[in-house]
Amino acid sequence: MNQKKLLVLAVVAAFAAMAFAGAGAASATVLCKAAESPCAGANAYPKGTTLHAVMTEGALTMKNGLIAGECLSYTFTSKTSTAGSATETVEGFNETLEAAPCTGNLFFLKVGGYSIHHLTGSSNGQFTITNFEILLKGSGVECKYGGTFEAGTLVGGSPATLKIKATVPKTGGGVLCSATMTMESGPIEFTTPKPLYVAAS
Repeated sequence: MNQKKLLVLAVVAAFAAMAFAGAGAASATVLCKAAESPCAGANAYPKGTTLHAVMTEGALTMKNGLIAGECLSYTFTSKTSTAGSATETVEGFNETLEAAPCTGNLFFLKVGGYSIHHLTGSSNGQFTITNFEILLKGSGVECKYGGTFEAGTLVGGSPATLKIKATVPKTGGGVLCSATMTMESGPIEFTTPKPLYVAAS
């Protein structure tokens, strides 16, 4: 399988990691079927809800000033590993990720997961990517970036949308690798579930 062109992985290990990542972090957040806060119990999406998202235009780009790569499509399917509550945030793990076609020496090492934190006074949430790692290769240099980082705002709606604009820390590589890389995407739509809002519990 060509990791540069297409990555479709079952991330069992990532799920185990997500069980511990962020444990104890408190944030009153749930995913909701309605634009209301707090979210009524009947409208709250439960643990195990499938999230499917597709980039509808543009490209997913990653660059560190020395090396750059981009993918013209980006799709992921995930499941929430927590439902969220008054004392915990919403977390999940990616079951599959597809990115193709891609240019540049770009390799996905970990597709990772996410956490979502409600933004007060809105139906939106801060979307944080977790346990993610990517490799950029070029001119004899190999640089790894990933970990946990804020990716953008999940805007509630039918569908909900997300546009990634992130500064991603370095996780490996020599002195020629910058301390961070940038990661940006075109608009991403959440086709499942729909509608999708982020609310206080």
